[in-house]
Amino acid sequence: MLGYGVLFIAIEVLGTLAKRAFGNFGFMAATGISGVASSASAKAAAAILSASGKVSPELAGTAVVIASIASALTNLPLIFRHLSRPLLLRIVGFTALQMAVGIGILAVQHHYLSHSMPH
Repeated sequence: MLGYGVLFIAIEVLGTLAKRAFGNFGFMAATGISGVASSASAKAAAAILSASGKVSPELAGTAVVIASIASALTNLPLIFRHLSRPLLLRIVGFTALQMAVGIGILAVQHHYLSHSMPH
């Protein structure tokens, strides 16, 4: 249990430092990388940073989706050896489709939010 707590704190610190050094892109990249290690910790860290005002809720939401995508990608190598080629190709195809739809929805959301916010 202690290991997950340390990992969670490390992810939160990494996200904060990446945001300071590289802005929103840095935070999203750090959360995506963290999602490979522990998507739950990456998501919790994004939520806490949003609740504390260090990142916007929109940015935290985007980072959570990126962490989920990164986590889903880590599952693919686990199944490579155990499935037939046609089934593997279907799974990879559907995973890619889900990722594309998720990224597309994020892009539309950010476009809509950037044009609906008062300047």
